[in-house]
Amino acid sequence: MKNHLISFLFLVGTTSSVHAQSQPSFKDIFLRMPESICPSLTEYNRLELVDNQRNNKDMRTRNAYKSFSTMEILTDTFAHLTVSKSSEKTFCMLPCGSDSTIVMVISTVHSDSITDSSINFYTTSWNPLPAENYFQHSVSHEFRLITMDNGSNQINVTHLHPLTLTLDGSSNPAPVPTPTTEKFTWDPQTKRFK
Repeated sequence: MKNHLISFLFLVGTTSSVHAQSQPSFKDIFLRMPESICPSLTEYNRLELVDNQRNNKDMRTRNAYKSFSTMEILTDTFAHLTVSKSSEKTFCMLPCGSDSTIVMVISTVHSDSITDSSINFYTTSWNPLPAENYFQHSVSHEFRLITMDNGSNQINVTHLHPLTLTLDGSSNPAPVPTPTTEKFTWDPQTKRFK
């Protein structure tokens, strides 16, 4: 009986290990990322960021434009990168059922008082996927900030109105609308944010 139990535990451990290895770590996916997705980072820059983490150093590198890029968070499924003083990227691996994942990339640009984010989706081989299949929120002409926290399956979309100037009936400027935030949660079964 004891030998059967040991064999069973060994089999379960081996199966779990094989399943874990079938899902690549985001660190490996990040190293294979095409430069077109983040032109500031060369292959060397990405390798340096990952290697610095392994060696308990600051995850900082002098990028292709001679400024510094810093990886604020880097896990097996999530990363937040300050590309420059004016831009940042958030990467997250999203589960799609039991045996597949996709990569979401949130790109945010800051310019003076204006902030704007875009969202894109890729396979783990960095092939582009149609964003509307995963995030059906309408794309407006407003500026918006999209954020996601590490370990969360939720994105926050804050609608900003930095350039809004409308006139009321008396030709006076109307008040600038207050930013509003919507929350969307990832559903692995339907493979979309709801």
